[in-house]
Amino acid sequence: MINKKDLHRWQKQRDSCEHSKDSKLGLWCTKDNIKCCFDNCKTDPLTSDGNIEIKKEVCLPPLNDLTKKQLKAYTLRLQGLSYRNIGELMGITKKRAWELCQRVYKLGGKRFSKKDKKKGVNDKLGGVTKKPKGVNTNKISLHNDSIAIEAKIDFKLAKGEVKQLKYTQYKLNKTEDHIIKVFSHKVVIQFRKDIITDTIEEAYTKATKRISAFINTEVLRGITLKKDIKQLSRHYAILGTTIAKKYIREGKRLFIYDRWDNKERVRIDYSDKDKKGGLPHFEFTHTDKSKEDADKNKAFIEDIINYPHDLPSITKSKLDFIVNVQKEYAEQIRLHLKVQQETLKTLRQIQRKL
Repeated sequence: MINKKDLHRWQKQRDSCEHSKDSKLGLWCTKDNIKCCFDNCKTDPLTSDGNIEIKKEVCLPPLNDLTKKQLKAYTLRLQGLSYRNIGELMGITKKRAWELCQRVYKLGGKRFSKKDKKKGVNDKLGGVTKKPKGVNTNKISLHNDSIAIEAKIDFKLAKGEVKQLKYTQYKLNKTEDHIIKVFSHKVVIQFRKDIITDTIEEAYTKATKRISAFINTEVLRGITLKKDIKQLSRHYAILGTTIAKKYIREGKRLFIYDRWDNKERVRIDYSDKDKKGGLPHFEFTHTDKSKEDADKNKAFIEDIINYPHDLPSITKSKLDFIVNVQKEYAEQIRLHLKVQQETLKTLRQIQRKL
């Protein structure tokens, strides 16, 4: 078995070779026909068709004792994938992916550690590299932001493609940043770009400035905007929360409705999963209450993450203790007042006798 220092030196020589190239199984050298997937082996010969040749000097779990599925699952695990992701790629269940990797571990394979998961694993060197950048969790996404502005409109002069509704018509204009609908007495503007920030207030401020910039700079022929602005929709979402990931992972849905007007207030959403950096998110959708709801829930989530908390049973014990102390204090106060009353009666009797 090669020691770690010699292994890294060998890997460096291999990676600097001009004949090295990437294949589905990792980086390998076409000149020497060798490859290293694991951090405790020296060589792992590959043929030109990518099939592994078994040799005694390969310091791996005995490959003749492994199936192709076990080897593939183990390789994916070392690349930083979860058992669920491995299952999805291989078309098997999460439990089955776990069982395949456990078999390799029992035969002497390197176990995947939390440290590896934190850093991410690079199959190219059989070691670790930095985890790829993505959208940070618990950031705020402000989206579905649309408003209606009362306006004086010359419909004939207004530009746009005419769209017919059941009882009315409007002219549609699309830009990179906006979708604009011009009706006979109002203009509806939908802002297409999401606002990603760290705080609710920052998202709200940016959205307000965006509306102001549109009103002050956007030139619409035949339209004179008024000051009356109505918010039609605005969603605040906390990205990548644990509760959202749990619901999505279990295939469950969550919708919460307002008790007064029956409008939706909260949902678990993953509509941007196909976009780059998409994350399950805890979303607040009520037009009038979304900002307040998001603010309170984000503060609650951050408090749980950033500060230590007792288990519910411990908290209950502390509360019970406080209640008992208050009861005892109240009883002592009652006795004290009773003593004061008796003392006052005695003093009055002495006063009469004098």
